[in-house]
Amino acid sequence: METHDAEIVFTSRIVSRQQPDANQITKSVLRGRIAEGAGSLYLIFSATVPEAGLVDYTIKLSGDGREALIRRKGAVPLRQPLFVGEPMRGTFEAPFGKLETEATALKINSSWDRETRSGTAGLVYEMMLQGEYVGRFRLDFRFTGMK
Repeated sequence: METHDAEIVFTSRIVSRQQPDANQITKSVLRGRIAEGAGSLYLIFSATVPEAGLVDYTIKLSGDGREALIRRKGAVPLRQPLFVGEPMRGTFEAPFGKLETEATALKINSSWDRETRSGTAGLVYEMMLQGEYVGRFRLDFRFTGMK
């Protein structure tokens, strides 16, 4: 698998129909790695989750734009597979125990230009936690490989 050090601009938006006051948007500029292999693009980076702490992310995006996997290790572990148009079960580990998640991807996209060492990726999905609607998540990434 070929990897490249990268600067990643990560924007996260969470919109809740039930609780509009809970809507969130965060933007971070992070150092991480971009990897290519087995027909997929991988984003690997660490970030701080508010009120939880440091977490390590690995986000796998299939080349066909149909599926992805969000894996988070550290303060609040998460494993959430995503498939466009299909509900997929995952897990979220809170301080008080492991909880079931279910997410349906609405959009998955990624692009990577080896020559310029730059690209973008995006995920839009709706998530349930223990059967309760959490909201619509939109994760956008812009990344540039470092020499």
